[in-house]
Amino acid sequence: MVFGDVVVVRSCQLGLEFAERSLSDLTLGSVSSNEVLHDSYRLVGSDMLIEVAAHLREFEFVSAAGDVLTLQVRMTNDAVGIRYRWDGPADRLVSDLTSFRFAEPGRAWIQPHDPPSLAAPAYEALYENGVAIGTPTDAPSWNLPALFETNDTWVLLAESAVGVGNFGAHLKVDGPLAYRIELPQIDEGMSEEPPGEPVGSNWQSPWRLIVVSDTLDGIHGSTAITDFAEPARITEPEWIRPGRVSWSWWSDHTSPTNPAALKESIDLAADLGWEHTLIDANWNLVAESDLVDLIEHADRRGVGVFLWYNSGGSNNLVPEQPRDRMHDPAVRRAEFARLAGWGIAGVKVDFFHSDRVDIIERYHRIAADAADAGLMVNFHGCTAPKGWERTWPNVLTMEAVRGAEQYFFAEDYPETAIWHNAVLPFTRNVVGSMDYTPVTFSNQRYARKTTAGHELALAVVFQSRLQHFADSAASYRAQSPEIRRYLSEVPAVWDESHLVDGYPGEWVLVARRSRDRWWLAGLNGPAQREVSIDLSRFPGLAGGQLISGEGLDVTVAPPLLELELEPGDGFSLWTP
Repeated sequence: MVFGDVVVVRSCQLGLEFAERSLSDLTLGSVSSNEVLHDSYRLVGSDMLIEVAAHLREFEFVSAAGDVLTLQVRMTNDAVGIRYRWDGPADRLVSDLTSFRFAEPGRAWIQPHDPPSLAAPAYEALYENGVAIGTPTDAPSWNLPALFETNDTWVLLAESAVGVGNFGAHLKVDGPLAYRIELPQIDEGMSEEPPGEPVGSNWQSPWRLIVVSDTLDGIHGSTAITDFAEPARITEPEWIRPGRVSWSWWSDHTSPTNPAALKESIDLAADLGWEHTLIDANWNLVAESDLVDLIEHADRRGVGVFLWYNSGGSNNLVPEQPRDRMHDPAVRRAEFARLAGWGIAGVKVDFFHSDRVDIIERYHRIAADAADAGLMVNFHGCTAPKGWERTWPNVLTMEAVRGAEQYFFAEDYPETAIWHNAVLPFTRNVVGSMDYTPVTFSNQRYARKTTAGHELALAVVFQSRLQHFADSAASYRAQSPEIRRYLSEVPAVWDESHLVDGYPGEWVLVARRSRDRWWLAGLNGPAQREVSIDLSRFPGLAGGQLISGEGLDVTVAPPLLELELEPGDGFSLWTP
């Protein structure tokens, strides 16, 4: 693959191994003519029209036994996608031979795929921060997406259009500078299925994407994941309401069973103008009459309510409730009908623990049944986004990130978050909404080492169509009027975004526009940094309010903004 005059990916091995046949010794047969494609779409809540021009060709390969495997190659302005089509009989895929070999050495920002455990795999490991391309892992594989810098070029490997009948792919080191597609582990999600993944007749794989840019802004702002996704299955999405969400669990794990604490969280959302509140695990232990009263109170105050569910079933042993309402279709639909009758806005479904075909199908069935019931969806303990927020506009966000909950679970998180937060805008958040649950001013079990200014900036730097603010009502209410106003006005959906400056693991500066207002936010990593920013390119920001420091000091921004940032520092700039 050549980008400009630069060879980026030197070769791609092709082929599939089925249980009953091998499609590995392939000879090129016919090649279709070039098909020019044009597409346009909007993601729910945004005015930004995304226009896509693409070229598509099909290559038919014939195996030694005479079987035909079709390879589709689709090229857009910033990405090349490849996918297989198999029109033969149903079989079991035991190995995907597809590999990507880089032309030159370079660096990688890549996330290990955890082995199965009580809470994994869940795409919550730290990214390796700039290791050499081809570095092996002690984990079973590497996750997608994965970012690479090679030959002065940036490359993101990812996948899109992972539909029913597909599995989520991973990467395995396959010799120097090369990665091969790896199937999920056989025991993910406590599976008892045999090795390999079932493939039906008339099967096609997901799009495996190579996103390329000579700048990090081209990677940060890429829409390739949704460009290659299946079109929206919801034709009238007006009922879908992205927004900000109050969340009581982070500051008080017992709050989902405490109606008084839940009411306080609802009132916080209402007072700050946030659209929703989330009631987390074990809410079913609250008396139904008290729960209905809370829902009615939220409705009177204009706040939508999300309720948490365990995805199990047989795929996990996590005891949090409610369980056993998401895996059986009849039970799930009845539960969603009950929630619709209560006026619930949406569901958070957690602990999937698998990328195997059966669990990928469960994601889609949950999204479809929720749409039929008029419910929005937040997936947690889940795979990384794969274009589903276009295909299912009611799927507003997904976790698949090592987020703020780790201040409770991981002693090393306060230190690692300083650089980790500067990796995520170039990796995980590129492929879709990311439910990190940001802006935690107070401390959990392990005290943060980022500044409060860093935490506030996460609300702009991290994009999520449901932006869960994780701190307590008391913490947010204790802030100055300027900070409370910032929190009440910062959007969850943006019409335009730019990476102004940054480098993975070092720092990031992002500008975003909502309607006619710009917001600018920066996160600094582990090194001291001096920055100079000309604000003339962002109308209205010169003279706006600059918020930085541990005390969230508020000053007026000059036309030329010059700052000295300490490790873990951050700042935000906006015009009230």
